[in-house]
Amino acid sequence: MKRWLTGESDAYPLLPKHYFSPADLLALEQFRARAAFGRSEALMADFPALERKDDAHWNAPGAAVFSAWLRAIVEKKCTERPLRPASAAPRLATEAA
Repeated sequence: MKRWLTGESDAYPLLPKHYFSPADLLALEQFRARAAFGRSEALMADFPALERKDDAHWNAPGAAVFSAWLRAIVEKKCTERPLRPASAAPRLATEAA
């Protein structure tokens, strides 16, 4: 948002779908309409306070993607570098020979 207000970016930031409440969407649209008449970094002080949605629709798909990614990493590590049996572990100098 700040980059758009300062003119560093010509494109207004896109809002994620199914994330903001209707009241937050209205506040963001009102802010955009106001800022369109005079873009300035000083307007950031008037950026609306938004409520975080605990039940955002993207949370479950995001968690599923993240979980699958972590499982893939674990599986790859297990297949690329098999564990050594304890008998093949190097002996430490303090162990009895």
